Amino acid sequence: MMDKAWKTAREVLKNNFSLCLVIFVFFASRIIYFFYFGVRFDCIPLSYFWQFIDPELLKNNLLQSVYYLHSQPPLFNLFLGIVLKLFPKNYSAAFCLVYMAIGAMFCVTLFMVMTELGVRPPLSAGLACLFAVNPLVVDHENWLFYEYPTAALLTAAALFLHRFSVNKKTSDCFIFFLILTLVVYIRGLLSLYWFLSILMLLLAFNLGQWKNIVKGCAFPLILILALYLKQYVVFGTFSISDAQIGQNLAISTTSSLPKKTLNALIAQNKISGLSRTDIFSLDFPRYASYGIHRKKTNVPVLDETQKSTGIVNTHSLIYLDVGRRDLKDAAYLLKRYPVIVLRKRIKKLVKNYFLTTDQCAPYVENRSPRWKTWRNIYKRFFLGATANGKSAFLTAVLPFLLIYGFFSLFRPFTTGAPRGDVPSRFHPSPTGGGIIKPSPAVYGRPGFITANGIKGVSHSPGMVIIFMITTIFFLIVSTPFLMSEQTRYRFMVDPFYLILFGLFLNDAGNMLAGRRSTQLSS
Repeated sequence: MMDKAWKTAREVLKNNFSLCLVIFVFFASRIIYFFYFGVRFDCIPLSYFWQFIDPELLKNNLLQSVYYLHSQPPLFNLFLGIVLKLFPKNYSAAFCLVYMAIGAMFCVTLFMVMTELGVRPPLSAGLACLFAVNPLVVDHENWLFYEYPTAALLTAAALFLHRFSVNKKTSDCFIFFLILTLVVYIRGLLSLYWFLSILMLLLAFNLGQWKNIVKGCAFPLILILALYLKQYVVFGTFSISDAQIGQNLAISTTSSLPKKTLNALIAQNKISGLSRTDIFSLDFPRYASYGIHRKKTNVPVLDETQKSTGIVNTHSLIYLDVGRRDLKDAAYLLKRYPVIVLRKRIKKLVKNYFLTTDQCAPYVENRSPRWKTWRNIYKRFFLGATANGKSAFLTAVLPFLLIYGFFSLFRPFTTGAPRGDVPSRFHPSPTGGGIIKPSPAVYGRPGFITANGIKGVSHSPGMVIIFMITTIFFLIVSTPFLMSEQTRYRFMVDPFYLILFGLFLNDAGNMLAGRRSTQLSS
């Protein structure tokens, strides 16, 4: 019995060595980081981050509070409340285990996406391992916030989108859209409009599969529309996070204008001047001077002005009215002074986007000196980062990878190869006996061997690349008008950049191999 078990284990290791390596590196690194570097899960955000509902309400009034949450999608706060209810004394350990499980699936999924897109397993494993041990990633994994689960879900979505583009199975399409729905329910920045953008592109590039796509997206889309319809019925707005978006937009637009111009507009009653008030201020008499008053609803999450932890309750209903007024002011300024505002915000985006992710994220720096030293070494060696977080590697490589992604999309259409073949890493042989494995010069590139033995073009990576680039640009366009934490938002798509990097390295390796084989044959 033992011999048979060992034989089976050896076979599994032999056939899945790269995957096993990724799993081993992930858990080995977590043990080292916990015992040697003293990394512990950071639950402090639960007490003071404005995105979270009051912990007391999460424990004692969860469903009502989540239902009447107007400033955030409901799912992450629902997750927080369930953990607090199930583990009232050991919630920190519970969060740690959940995030570690997400991290393990994250790294495995990242490896699988790259290999299924054609990147050689050793290269995919190497990049996934670098991602697993990256201290900036580990900081996010040990930080109670929604960026890390969102990034993991987006990577999983890419995996199932690729499988649908290859196999055309409605089940894979459904799982893809269901994952997107989870993202919308967790992260307000990736909204219904992002979901619809992905859906329209998927339909546009797969007209022959429109029935499967409609079947796959129907129920997930209904779930999202139900959330937005609830917002409209309860709060009179067909959107999520008006309170946050309005105040962020007002601050970003008014801060872009000269003070003299801003004062003149306020004096002329063109804008309210409400943006001069601190974001989520407790100065309610000042709000009242603009006709914004507190309303009694008998719903604690809407009536409370402060949480039990002592910080402002940003989910109070008054901030929804503030956000709506701020949205009007921001819309006027954007319409009247678009060049000034956009130029200032683009400068801000460029300044912050290429920093390392520890610079613009509101971490609580409770890490050990040993950990900070290791993080700085990693940043300098792998990212070429300076002490202030500026990274030469990120500044040069991220724009290049976007250009490479666009090139990869158009390259198959310039080859003149037939379309419509079903690509795969392995394909049936023309005679029906066994399989044909693409040669190293073809493996991982657009060329593949069809069932008829004809060299064709693999379109399977195309939709994945479109999905990744669309999501990247959606965040790039959205984040200049938010707080100066662009790298925190970029972290959600950092795995996409890594996948593009793997595809580029694989292509470069294939090109070099092709040149060598040509030289040898000549």
